[in-house]
Amino acid sequence: MVEVNELLGRRTLIVGEAGSGKTKLLSEIVETLRNMGYGGEVTVIDLAPPKMGRVGGSLDEYIDVGGLNYLKPSLVYAPRRQACNPDDLLRYVNHNLQQARGLFRRYLEKPTRILAVNDLTIHLQGGEVDEVKEIINKAETFIATAYKGEALQEDYGTGVTKAEREKLGEVTKLMHRIIQL
Repeated sequence: MVEVNELLGRRTLIVGEAGSGKTKLLSEIVETLRNMGYGGEVTVIDLAPPKMGRVGGSLDEYIDVGGLNYLKPSLVYAPRRQACNPDDLLRYVNHNLQQARGLFRRYLEKPTRILAVNDLTIHLQGGEVDEVKEIINKAETFIATAYKGEALQEDYGTGVTKAEREKLGEVTKLMHRIIQL
């Protein structure tokens, strides 16, 4: 387990392969923060698609999100897992991006000291790093999960995977700590 006190006031990114336990670790961190009395100061933006086998899953599948400012789209796609062609993939990426942008706006309108983002890569597949910088800079403590691996490669020649990796590299430079699972 990560020493949660060491994350306060810092920017932390949890990265790993699909199914490596990123969401589980984030849920443990958020639960510890709540137990430490920070529950009302935590916003969770949960962009993760529903669990598919041992991959994916939202934070509310791991912990009770009551008492947290929990923001989750009504529908999130897993573009590279669900798409059957380039058009589907790009449609799913765009849908997810619009959902993420809406939740980012909600956070910016009413920020909390601590921001946790589950599956930041969902935004990075189509969004801009500057949008992520804006929410990072609003939070005193920022903790996020992001996919970094080889299992999810197929993007039907759309360039989504390459763009996601490049943007993740830029976001990584903004962090104080990277936890590789």
